[in-house]
Amino acid sequence: MTGNNRLFRLLDSGADKLSAPMLDGILEACAELADLNLNNDILKQLVNDYAQLEQKNYKLLREISEKQQTIEEDLAAAGRIQKGLFPQKLPELEHYCFNWECLPCDKMGGDLINIIPYDEENWIFYIIDVSGHGPRAAMITVALSQFLNPFNRGRSQFDHLSPAETLRELEAEFPFERFESFFTIVYGTLHLPSGNVRMCNAAHPFPLLIDGKSAVFVEENNPVIGLKLTDDWQETQITLSEKNRLYLYTDGLTEARNNLNEQFGEKRLLKAAESLKNLNCNEFVTAIKSSLTDFSEGRIFDDDFSWLLLGKR
Repeated sequence: MTGNNRLFRLLDSGADKLSAPMLDGILEACAELADLNLNNDILKQLVNDYAQLEQKNYKLLREISEKQQTIEEDLAAAGRIQKGLFPQKLPELEHYCFNWECLPCDKMGGDLINIIPYDEENWIFYIIDVSGHGPRAAMITVALSQFLNPFNRGRSQFDHLSPAETLRELEAEFPFERFESFFTIVYGTLHLPSGNVRMCNAAHPFPLLIDGKSAVFVEENNPVIGLKLTDDWQETQITLSEKNRLYLYTDGLTEARNNLNEQFGEKRLLKAAESLKNLNCNEFVTAIKSSLTDFSEGRIFDDDFSWLLLGKR
């Protein structure tokens, strides 16, 4: 029996001996005591519910943290796999030099570059920029790498030494309806004995041709791959003479911004290339990268940035 119940029984047995004001005061006090007990019960329940909710939240946050860590580890692993698509150590050639790098703005990116010895006289090279970046774009680069590998027996056979035919095959194999994406590419071949370069540019930034006197853009272009805008792919031919260099890059270079939100742009790139035209291959790409770093003033790149340099000694 609770204290309130005992009190009510006592009051009931001796109520005729109490004055009305005293009885009203006692009843009011009992009512307040009952409210207090009820409030205490509610408070205890609220505290208990809050404790249980805290436990559930802690468990949920721990699960989210573990899943996020797994995702981060998977992305890092996928990024390492994607790096395996890029050129590995290339054979040293007496009359040629090569340089490349890919700087994704995330753990994975949509840029792809490669240079592949095809036979004793011919090498294949390409630079690709898939729309967007991150895992989706990176997965498309994997498919592109497999497709463009001339020694991949599982792929349809075509003339890898014909840039125009290669782009025609890419257009057929990678339609927008299938991948919901498109990409730009410069695909070319280098004939080592002559220095002759054949290449097709599908909406990619214009390559730079640098010699000891000047730097100029190779301004041939075709539509982007994936949208079926043409079947007539136009090639360009140039010849790499002594100390000539062909610099290919993605738009992460020209579209990089500084703290004033200005783009690096083609004019700055051309001006920098002209001032660096007498440097060797390695010195040239290092200087271009330094120019971009100085311009961006430490600002993080918003897009992937890659380059590929072919030079004749």
